[in-house]
Amino acid sequence: MRLFLFILAAFSLSHTASAQQPNNSFLVQIIVTYQEEDPLHPWLDLQPNARYGYGVVIDANRVLTTEPLIRYNRHIELRRPTAGVKTTASVVTSDPSAGLAILRTSNQDDLGGTRAIHIAKQVPLDASVKILQLDGTSNLRNDNAHVLRASVTSMPSSANRRLLYSLLASVAVNGPGAVVIYKGKLAGLVQDYHSGTRVAQMEPCTAINSFITDTKHSEYTGIASAGFTWSTLVDPTKRRFLGIGENIGGVIVHACLPGSGAFDTLRPNDVIIEWDGHVVDNLGFYNDRFYGRIEFTHLVNGTRQPNDVVPVTVVRDRRMVQAHVALSRQLDRHLLIPENVTDTPSPYLISGGLVIRELSGKYIRAHGSDWRGSFNPRLAHMYLSGPQNNACVNEHVVILAGVLADPINIGYQHFSNELITHINDQPVLNINDVFRIVDADDGLRSVRLKGIGVDLVLSEKNLKEADKRVAHTYRISNLRREATQ
Repeated sequence: MRLFLFILAAFSLSHTASAQQPNNSFLVQIIVTYQEEDPLHPWLDLQPNARYGYGVVIDANRVLTTEPLIRYNRHIELRRPTAGVKTTASVVTSDPSAGLAILRTSNQDDLGGTRAIHIAKQVPLDASVKILQLDGTSNLRNDNAHVLRASVTSMPSSANRRLLYSLLASVAVNGPGAVVIYKGKLAGLVQDYHSGTRVAQMEPCTAINSFITDTKHSEYTGIASAGFTWSTLVDPTKRRFLGIGENIGGVIVHACLPGSGAFDTLRPNDVIIEWDGHVVDNLGFYNDRFYGRIEFTHLVNGTRQPNDVVPVTVVRDRRMVQAHVALSRQLDRHLLIPENVTDTPSPYLISGGLVIRELSGKYIRAHGSDWRGSFNPRLAHMYLSGPQNNACVNEHVVILAGVLADPINIGYQHFSNELITHINDQPVLNINDVFRIVDADDGLRSVRLKGIGVDLVLSEKNLKEADKRVAHTYRISNLRREATQ
Protein backbone atom coordinates (compact mmCIF):
# COMPACT_ATOMS: atom_id res chain seq x y z
CA MET A 1 0.00 0.00 0.00
CA ARG A 2 2.79 2.42 0.91
CA LEU A 3 4.53 1.70 -2.40
CA PHE A 4 1.31 2.37 -4.27
CA LEU A 5 0.79 5.69 -2.47
CA PHE A 6 4.37 6.75 -3.17
CA ILE A 7 4.04 6.01 -6.90
CA LEU A 8 0.71 7.83 -7.02
CA ALA A 9 2.16 10.88 -5.26
CA ALA A 10 5.17 10.95 -7.58
CA PHE A 11 2.88 10.75 -10.61
CA SER A 12 0.75 13.58 -9.23
CA LEU A 13 3.76 15.87 -8.68
CA SER A 14 5.13 15.08 -12.12
CA HIS A 15 1.78 15.79 -13.75
CA THR A 16 1.43 19.10 -11.88
CA ALA A 17 4.91 20.25 -12.88
CA SER A 18 4.35 19.41 -16.53
CA ALA A 19 1.01 21.15 -16.48
CA GLN A 20 2.61 24.29 -15.13
CA GLN A 21 5.40 24.17 -17.69
CA PRO A 22 4.23 25.88 -20.94
CA ASN A 23 5.01 24.35 -24.31
CA ASN A 24 7.99 26.50 -25.33
CA SER A 25 9.44 24.17 -27.91
CA PHE A 26 9.86 27.07 -30.33
CA LEU A 27 12.97 28.37 -28.51
CA VAL A 28 16.49 27.34 -29.56
CA GLN A 29 19.90 28.30 -28.27
CA ILE A 30 22.29 29.69 -30.88
CA ILE A 31 26.06 29.21 -30.65
CA VAL A 32 28.03 31.45 -33.01
CA THR A 33 31.73 31.07 -33.76
CA TYR A 34 32.83 34.42 -35.15
CA GLN A 35 35.98 36.14 -36.28
CA GLU A 36 36.41 39.85 -37.04
CA GLU A 37 39.05 41.57 -39.06
CA ASP A 38 41.35 43.76 -37.00
CA PRO A 39 39.68 47.21 -37.32
CA LEU A 40 43.04 49.00 -37.11
CA HIS A 41 45.02 46.57 -39.28
CA PRO A 42 42.61 45.21 -41.92
CA TRP A 43 45.18 42.74 -43.31
CA LEU A 44 44.94 40.85 -39.99
CA ASP A 45 42.12 38.87 -38.37
CA LEU A 46 41.39 38.84 -34.66
CA GLN A 47 41.28 35.57 -32.74
CA PRO A 48 38.11 33.50 -33.27
CA ASN A 49 35.62 33.63 -30.43
CA ALA A 50 32.16 32.37 -29.53
CA ARG A 51 28.95 34.03 -28.42
CA TYR A 52 25.66 32.56 -27.22
CA GLY A 53 22.12 33.75 -27.68
CA TYR A 54 18.63 32.67 -28.64
CA GLY A 55 16.19 32.44 -31.51
CA VAL A 56 12.68 31.24 -32.29
CA VAL A 57 11.49 28.74 -34.85
CA ILE A 58 9.27 30.44 -37.44
CA ASP A 59 8.72 27.45 -39.76
CA ALA A 60 10.00 23.92 -40.41
CA ASN A 61 13.67 24.83 -40.86
CA ARG A 62 13.98 28.59 -40.27
CA VAL A 63 14.90 30.43 -37.07
CA LEU A 64 14.55 34.14 -36.30
CA THR A 65 17.19 35.89 -34.18
CA THR A 66 18.94 39.23 -33.72
CA GLU A 67 21.49 40.36 -36.32
CA PRO A 68 24.27 41.38 -33.88
CA LEU A 69 24.31 37.83 -32.51
CA ILE A 70 25.33 36.31 -35.86
CA ARG A 71 27.57 39.16 -37.02
CA TYR A 72 31.03 38.12 -38.31
CA ASN A 73 29.92 34.48 -38.08
CA ARG A 74 32.11 31.66 -39.31
CA HIS A 75 29.99 28.81 -37.96
CA ILE A 76 26.48 28.72 -36.46
CA GLU A 77 24.92 25.91 -34.43
CA LEU A 78 21.43 25.49 -32.95
CA ARG A 79 20.50 23.51 -29.86
CA ARG A 80 17.14 22.82 -28.27
CA PRO A 81 16.70 23.23 -24.47
CA THR A 82 18.02 20.24 -22.46
CA ALA A 83 19.27 18.64 -25.70
CA GLY A 84 22.93 17.97 -26.34
CA VAL A 85 22.65 17.54 -30.10
CA LYS A 86 23.62 20.58 -32.19
CA THR A 87 22.41 21.44 -35.68
CA THR A 88 24.39 23.52 -38.16
CA ALA A 89 22.63 26.57 -39.63
CA SER A 90 23.38 29.22 -42.23
CA VAL A 91 22.24 32.82 -42.65
CA VAL A 92 19.39 33.39 -45.09
CA THR A 93 18.82 37.11 -44.52
CA SER A 94 20.38 39.58 -42.11
CA ASP A 95 19.92 43.34 -41.87
CA PRO A 96 21.84 45.52 -39.37
CA SER A 97 19.33 48.33 -39.94
CA ALA A 98 16.48 46.07 -38.83
CA GLY A 99 18.57 44.32 -36.17
CA LEU A 100 17.17 40.95 -37.25
CA ALA A 101 18.31 37.83 -39.09
CA ILE A 102 16.85 34.56 -40.32
CA LEU A 103 18.79 31.29 -40.15
CA ARG A 104 18.07 28.06 -41.97
CA THR A 105 19.03 24.45 -41.38
CA SER A 106 19.84 22.19 -44.32
CA ASN A 107 17.02 19.73 -43.58
CA GLN A 108 13.52 20.20 -42.20
CA ASP A 109 14.10 17.30 -39.80
CA ASP A 110 17.04 19.12 -38.15
CA LEU A 111 14.62 21.02 -35.89
CA GLY A 112 12.58 17.97 -34.96
CA GLY A 113 10.71 18.38 -31.69
CA THR A 114 10.25 22.11 -32.16
CA ARG A 115 7.23 24.04 -33.37
CA ALA A 116 6.79 27.39 -35.10
CA ILE A 117 5.83 30.30 -32.88
CA HIS A 118 2.83 32.55 -33.40
CA ILE A 119 3.73 36.24 -33.53
CA ALA A 120 1.63 38.87 -31.77
CA LYS A 121 0.33 41.83 -33.77
CA GLN A 122 0.81 44.41 -31.01
CA VAL A 123 1.90 44.58 -27.37
CA PRO A 124 0.34 47.15 -24.99
CA LEU A 125 2.68 49.65 -23.35
CA ASP A 126 1.79 48.48 -19.83
CA ALA A 127 1.83 44.75 -20.58
CA SER A 128 3.24 42.04 -18.35
CA VAL A 129 5.36 39.63 -20.41
CA LYS A 130 7.56 36.57 -20.01
CA ILE A 131 11.25 36.34 -20.94
CA LEU A 132 12.37 32.87 -22.01
CA GLN A 133 16.01 31.84 -21.74
CA LEU A 134 18.14 28.95 -20.50
CA ASP A 135 19.86 28.56 -17.16
CA GLY A 136 23.33 27.12 -16.57
CA THR A 137 22.06 23.56 -16.96
CA SER A 138 20.25 24.27 -20.27
CA ASN A 139 16.87 24.13 -18.57
CA LEU A 140 14.25 26.62 -19.68
CA ARG A 141 13.62 29.69 -17.54
CA ASN A 142 10.31 31.53 -17.75
CA ASP A 143 10.73 34.87 -15.97
CA ASN A 144 8.46 37.87 -15.50
CA ALA A 145 9.05 41.30 -17.06
CA HIS A 146 7.02 44.46 -17.47
CA VAL A 147 6.86 46.92 -20.36
CA LEU A 148 8.06 50.35 -19.21
CA ARG A 149 7.80 52.36 -22.42
CA ALA A 150 8.30 52.38 -26.18
CA SER A 151 10.63 54.95 -27.71
CA VAL A 152 12.75 55.59 -30.78
CA THR A 153 16.36 55.00 -29.80
CA SER A 154 19.68 53.97 -31.31
CA MET A 155 19.93 50.30 -32.14
CA PRO A 156 22.59 48.35 -30.24
CA SER A 157 25.69 47.86 -32.42
CA SER A 158 24.23 50.07 -35.15
CA ALA A 159 23.83 53.77 -35.92
CA ASN A 160 20.16 53.43 -36.87
CA ARG A 161 17.33 54.72 -34.69
CA ARG A 162 14.32 52.44 -34.37
CA LEU A 163 11.31 51.91 -32.13
CA LEU A 164 12.28 49.64 -29.21
CA TYR A 165 10.41 48.58 -26.08
CA SER A 166 12.04 48.95 -22.68
CA LEU A 167 11.33 46.07 -20.30
CA LEU A 168 12.00 45.85 -16.57
CA ALA A 169 13.20 42.27 -16.10
CA SER A 170 12.85 40.32 -12.86
CA VAL A 171 16.14 38.47 -13.51
CA ALA A 172 19.24 39.08 -15.60
CA VAL A 173 18.99 38.40 -19.33
CA ASN A 174 21.92 36.16 -20.29
CA GLY A 175 22.02 36.47 -24.07
CA PRO A 176 20.82 38.46 -27.08
CA GLY A 177 17.71 37.18 -28.79
CA ALA A 178 16.06 36.11 -25.54
CA VAL A 179 12.42 35.47 -26.41
CA VAL A 180 9.67 37.68 -24.99
CA ILE A 181 6.15 36.23 -24.82
CA TYR A 182 2.82 38.02 -24.45
CA LYS A 183 -0.31 35.89 -24.07
CA GLY A 184 1.42 32.87 -25.59
CA LYS A 185 2.67 34.71 -28.67
CA LEU A 186 5.99 36.27 -29.62
CA ALA A 187 6.10 39.86 -28.32
CA GLY A 188 9.68 40.47 -29.44
CA LEU A 189 13.37 39.60 -29.09
CA VAL A 190 15.78 41.16 -26.61
CA GLN A 191 18.38 43.26 -28.41
CA ASP A 192 20.27 44.57 -25.38
CA TYR A 193 20.29 44.35 -21.59
CA HIS A 194 21.67 46.71 -18.93
CA SER A 195 22.48 44.79 -15.77
CA GLY A 196 22.69 47.91 -13.60
CA THR A 197 19.07 48.86 -14.20
CA ARG A 198 17.74 45.42 -15.21
CA VAL A 199 16.23 47.07 -18.28
CA ALA A 200 16.12 45.12 -21.55
CA GLN A 201 15.65 46.66 -24.99
CA MET A 202 13.21 44.61 -27.06
CA GLU A 203 12.69 44.57 -30.82
CA PRO A 204 8.86 44.54 -30.98
CA CYS A 205 6.60 42.14 -32.85
CA THR A 206 5.50 44.88 -35.27
CA ALA A 207 9.04 45.19 -36.62
CA ILE A 208 9.45 41.40 -36.65
CA ASN A 209 6.27 40.90 -38.69
CA SER A 210 7.40 43.50 -41.22
CA PHE A 211 10.85 41.92 -41.49
CA ILE A 212 9.53 38.38 -42.02
CA THR A 213 7.01 39.59 -44.60
CA ASP A 214 9.75 41.46 -46.44
CA THR A 215 11.98 38.36 -46.61
CA LYS A 216 9.21 36.50 -48.45
CA HIS A 217 9.40 38.90 -51.38
CA SER A 218 11.47 38.03 -54.43
CA GLU A 219 13.84 40.82 -53.41
CA TYR A 220 14.36 42.05 -49.86
CA THR A 221 13.54 45.77 -49.76
CA GLY A 222 14.86 46.61 -46.28
CA ILE A 223 14.20 49.51 -43.95
CA ALA A 224 12.93 52.80 -45.34
CA SER A 225 15.03 55.96 -45.09
CA ALA A 226 14.32 59.54 -46.12
CA GLY A 227 18.01 60.40 -46.49
CA PHE A 228 18.44 63.58 -44.45
CA THR A 229 19.77 64.75 -41.08
CA TRP A 230 17.85 67.08 -38.80
CA SER A 231 17.94 68.64 -35.37
CA THR A 232 15.52 70.20 -32.92
CA LEU A 233 14.49 73.82 -33.37
CA VAL A 234 14.05 75.39 -29.95
CA ASP A 235 16.09 78.62 -30.13
CA PRO A 236 13.50 81.47 -30.39
CA THR A 237 15.95 83.76 -32.21
CA LYS A 238 16.60 81.17 -34.89
CA ARG A 239 12.91 80.40 -35.19
CA ARG A 240 12.10 84.07 -35.81
CA PHE A 241 14.91 84.28 -38.38
CA LEU A 242 13.43 81.30 -40.26
CA GLY A 243 9.90 82.74 -40.06
CA ILE A 244 8.45 80.10 -37.72
CA GLY A 245 5.48 81.25 -35.67
CA GLU A 246 5.17 80.70 -31.93
CA ASN A 247 2.37 78.15 -32.34
CA ILE A 248 4.22 76.07 -34.92
CA GLY A 249 6.67 73.31 -34.06
CA GLY A 250 9.06 71.86 -36.59
CA VAL A 251 12.63 70.54 -36.92
CA ILE A 252 15.36 71.91 -39.15
CA VAL A 253 16.97 69.99 -42.04
CA HIS A 254 20.79 70.06 -42.11
CA ALA A 255 21.90 67.93 -45.06
CA CYS A 256 20.52 65.44 -47.59
CA LEU A 257 22.16 62.31 -48.96
CA PRO A 258 22.83 62.45 -52.73
CA GLY A 259 20.60 60.00 -54.56
CA SER A 260 17.92 59.98 -51.85
CA GLY A 261 14.36 61.28 -52.14
CA ALA A 262 15.15 64.06 -49.70
CA PHE A 263 18.03 65.26 -51.89
CA ASP A 264 15.55 65.89 -54.71
CA THR A 265 12.91 67.54 -52.52
CA LEU A 266 14.27 69.08 -49.32
CA ARG A 267 16.89 71.78 -48.80
CA PRO A 268 19.16 72.69 -45.89
CA ASN A 269 17.34 75.01 -43.43
CA ASP A 270 13.92 73.70 -44.44
CA VAL A 271 11.75 73.39 -41.33
CA ILE A 272 9.59 70.25 -41.33
CA ILE A 273 6.31 70.97 -39.54
CA GLU A 274 4.26 68.02 -40.82
CA TRP A 275 5.36 64.56 -41.93
CA ASP A 276 3.00 62.05 -43.50
CA GLY A 277 -0.06 63.82 -42.08
CA HIS A 278 1.31 64.17 -38.54
CA VAL A 279 2.26 67.44 -36.85
CA VAL A 280 5.94 67.47 -35.78
CA ASP A 281 6.87 69.57 -32.73
CA ASN A 282 10.10 71.51 -32.18
CA LEU A 283 11.74 68.48 -30.53
CA GLY A 284 10.94 66.12 -33.39
CA PHE A 285 8.05 64.30 -31.72
CA TYR A 286 4.52 63.54 -32.91
CA ASN A 287 1.47 61.99 -31.24
CA ASP A 288 1.06 58.36 -32.27
CA ARG A 289 -2.37 56.82 -31.75
CA PHE A 290 -0.85 53.74 -30.07
CA TYR A 291 2.59 54.73 -28.69
CA GLY A 292 1.78 58.29 -27.67
CA ARG A 293 4.43 60.99 -28.10
CA ILE A 294 7.42 59.53 -29.95
CA GLU A 295 10.10 60.68 -32.39
CA PHE A 296 8.85 61.17 -35.95
CA THR A 297 11.67 58.91 -37.24
CA HIS A 298 9.18 56.10 -36.58
CA LEU A 299 6.98 57.51 -39.35
CA VAL A 300 9.85 56.89 -41.77
CA ASN A 301 11.27 53.48 -40.85
CA GLY A 302 8.51 52.04 -38.69
CA THR A 303 5.33 52.59 -40.67
CA ARG A 304 6.56 52.93 -44.26
CA GLN A 305 8.50 50.88 -46.81
CA PRO A 306 11.16 51.82 -49.38
CA ASN A 307 9.60 53.28 -52.56
CA ASP A 308 6.73 54.83 -50.60
CA VAL A 309 6.14 58.54 -51.22
CA VAL A 310 5.06 60.61 -48.22
CA PRO A 311 3.55 64.12 -48.07
CA VAL A 312 5.58 66.71 -46.17
CA THR A 313 4.92 70.31 -45.16
CA VAL A 314 7.94 72.56 -44.69
CA VAL A 315 8.63 76.22 -44.10
CA ARG A 316 11.14 77.41 -46.70
CA ASP A 317 12.25 81.03 -47.01
CA ARG A 318 9.43 82.00 -44.63
CA ARG A 319 6.78 80.39 -46.84
CA MET A 320 4.74 77.21 -46.37
CA VAL A 321 5.65 74.60 -49.01
CA GLN A 322 3.96 71.27 -49.74
CA ALA A 323 6.30 68.52 -50.93
CA HIS A 324 6.51 64.75 -51.41
CA VAL A 325 9.55 62.71 -50.35
CA ALA A 326 10.28 59.32 -51.90
CA LEU A 327 11.67 56.85 -49.38
CA SER A 328 14.42 54.37 -50.23
CA ARG A 329 16.67 51.84 -48.57
CA GLN A 330 19.83 53.47 -47.27
CA LEU A 331 22.76 51.08 -47.28
CA ASP A 332 25.72 51.60 -45.00
CA ARG A 333 28.12 51.90 -47.94
CA HIS A 334 26.17 54.91 -49.25
CA LEU A 335 27.23 57.06 -46.29
CA LEU A 336 30.19 59.42 -46.38
CA ILE A 337 31.62 57.57 -43.37
CA PRO A 338 30.08 54.08 -43.25
CA GLU A 339 29.78 52.32 -39.92
CA ASN A 340 31.08 49.06 -41.46
CA VAL A 341 29.36 46.93 -38.84
CA THR A 342 29.01 43.96 -41.19
CA ASP A 343 31.75 41.49 -42.07
CA THR A 344 32.53 43.12 -45.44
CA PRO A 345 36.34 43.25 -45.69
CA SER A 346 37.77 46.77 -45.56
CA PRO A 347 39.66 47.78 -48.72
CA TYR A 348 43.18 49.16 -48.27
CA LEU A 349 46.45 49.84 -50.04
CA ILE A 350 49.93 49.62 -48.52
CA SER A 351 52.66 51.11 -50.70
CA GLY A 352 55.99 52.44 -49.55
CA GLY A 353 54.79 51.64 -46.03
CA LEU A 354 51.94 54.16 -46.34
CA VAL A 355 48.64 52.60 -45.22
CA ILE A 356 45.74 54.08 -47.21
CA ARG A 357 42.13 53.21 -46.47
CA GLU A 358 38.62 54.66 -46.13
CA LEU A 359 37.42 56.02 -42.81
CA SER A 360 34.65 54.09 -41.04
CA GLY A 361 32.82 54.37 -37.76
CA LYS A 362 34.20 51.01 -36.66
CA TYR A 363 37.76 52.20 -37.32
CA ILE A 364 37.22 55.40 -35.32
CA ARG A 365 35.71 53.61 -32.31
CA ALA A 366 38.57 51.09 -32.32
CA HIS A 367 40.81 53.89 -31.01
CA GLY A 368 39.25 53.58 -27.57
CA SER A 369 36.36 54.96 -25.55
CA ASP A 370 37.97 58.42 -25.46
CA TRP A 371 38.28 58.71 -29.26
CA ARG A 372 36.36 62.00 -29.23
CA GLY A 373 39.31 63.62 -27.50
CA SER A 374 42.21 61.61 -28.87
CA PHE A 375 41.32 61.06 -32.53
CA ASN A 376 42.11 63.53 -35.34
CA PRO A 377 39.69 66.44 -34.62
CA ARG A 378 38.97 67.05 -38.30
CA LEU A 379 37.97 63.44 -38.92
CA ALA A 380 36.04 63.17 -35.65
CA HIS A 381 34.04 66.28 -36.57
CA MET A 382 33.21 64.85 -39.99
CA TYR A 383 31.94 61.68 -38.34
CA LEU A 384 29.94 63.40 -35.61
CA SER A 385 28.40 66.06 -37.85
CA GLY A 386 26.19 63.47 -39.52
CA PRO A 387 26.22 60.79 -42.20
CA GLN A 388 24.54 62.75 -45.02
CA ASN A 389 27.44 65.07 -45.87
CA ASN A 390 28.44 63.55 -49.21
CA ALA A 391 29.04 66.05 -51.98
CA CYS A 392 28.21 63.32 -54.51
CA VAL A 393 27.23 59.65 -54.72
CA ASN A 394 30.01 57.18 -53.77
CA GLU A 395 32.07 59.80 -51.94
CA HIS A 396 33.96 58.52 -48.91
CA VAL A 397 36.77 59.81 -46.71
CA VAL A 398 40.17 58.49 -47.77
CA ILE A 399 42.84 58.65 -45.06
CA LEU A 400 46.47 57.90 -44.42
CA ALA A 401 45.87 55.56 -41.50
CA GLY A 402 49.55 55.27 -40.62
CA VAL A 403 53.06 54.59 -41.87
CA LEU A 404 54.89 51.29 -41.48
CA ALA A 405 58.48 52.34 -40.85
CA ASP A 406 60.90 51.68 -43.73
CA PRO A 407 63.91 53.52 -45.20
CA ILE A 408 61.73 54.72 -48.10
CA ASN A 409 59.41 56.71 -45.82
CA ILE A 410 61.87 58.33 -43.41
CA GLY A 411 60.42 61.66 -42.33
CA TYR A 412 56.81 60.52 -42.83
CA GLN A 413 56.54 58.03 -40.00
CA HIS A 414 54.79 60.39 -37.58
CA PHE A 415 51.77 60.86 -39.88
CA SER A 416 48.59 58.98 -38.97
CA ASN A 417 44.85 59.46 -39.44
CA GLU A 418 45.25 62.30 -41.93
CA LEU A 419 42.75 63.20 -44.65
CA ILE A 420 44.01 62.48 -48.18
CA THR A 421 42.89 64.85 -50.95
CA HIS A 422 45.16 63.83 -53.85
CA ILE A 423 47.08 60.76 -55.05
CA ASN A 424 49.77 61.37 -57.67
CA ASP A 425 48.47 64.95 -58.07
CA GLN A 426 44.93 63.72 -58.86
CA PRO A 427 41.92 64.27 -56.55
CA VAL A 428 40.36 61.22 -54.90
CA LEU A 429 36.83 60.70 -53.57
CA ASN A 430 37.11 57.06 -52.51
CA ILE A 431 39.50 54.12 -52.35
CA ASN A 432 38.53 53.02 -55.88
CA ASP A 433 39.95 56.32 -57.15
CA VAL A 434 43.19 55.46 -55.38
CA PHE A 435 43.42 52.04 -57.06
CA ARG A 436 42.57 53.52 -60.46
CA ILE A 437 45.24 56.22 -60.25
CA VAL A 438 47.95 53.95 -58.86
CA ASP A 439 47.27 51.34 -61.55
CA ALA A 440 47.37 53.93 -64.33
CA ASP A 441 50.65 55.39 -63.04
CA ASP A 442 52.19 52.00 -62.26
CA GLY A 443 52.64 52.85 -58.61
CA LEU A 444 52.17 55.34 -55.81
CA ARG A 445 54.21 58.49 -56.40
CA SER A 446 52.83 61.11 -54.01
CA VAL A 447 50.16 61.68 -51.35
CA ARG A 448 48.67 65.07 -50.53
CA LEU A 449 47.20 65.55 -47.06
CA LYS A 450 44.67 68.22 -46.15
CA GLY A 451 46.31 70.94 -44.11
CA ILE A 452 49.88 69.88 -44.97
CA GLY A 453 51.86 72.28 -47.16
CA VAL A 454 53.86 69.66 -49.08
CA ASP A 455 53.14 66.26 -50.66
CA LEU A 456 54.55 63.04 -49.29
CA VAL A 457 56.72 61.80 -52.16
CA LEU A 458 58.04 58.27 -52.59
CA SER A 459 61.05 57.20 -54.62
CA GLU A 460 59.80 55.75 -57.89
CA LYS A 461 63.04 53.84 -58.36
CA ASN A 462 63.00 52.11 -54.95
CA LEU A 463 59.23 51.60 -54.49
CA LYS A 464 58.87 48.00 -55.64
CA GLU A 465 61.81 46.83 -53.57
CA ALA A 466 60.48 48.73 -50.56
CA ASP A 467 57.07 47.07 -50.92
CA LYS A 468 58.69 43.63 -50.84
CA ARG A 469 60.66 44.66 -47.75
CA VAL A 470 57.56 45.99 -45.97
CA ALA A 471 55.56 42.84 -46.77
CA HIS A 472 58.37 40.64 -45.39
CA THR A 473 59.16 42.75 -42.31
CA TYR A 474 55.53 43.12 -41.19
CA ARG A 475 54.42 39.70 -42.47
CA ILE A 476 51.67 41.09 -44.68
CA SER A 477 50.52 38.57 -47.26
CA ASN A 478 48.53 41.10 -49.32
CA LEU A 479 49.51 44.75 -49.61
CA ARG A 480 46.24 45.52 -51.36
CA ARG A 481 42.59 44.58 -51.04
CA GLU A 482 40.01 46.15 -53.32
CA ALA A 483 36.45 47.02 -52.41
CA THR A 484 33.70 44.44 -52.84
CA GLN A 485 30.09 45.34 -53.55
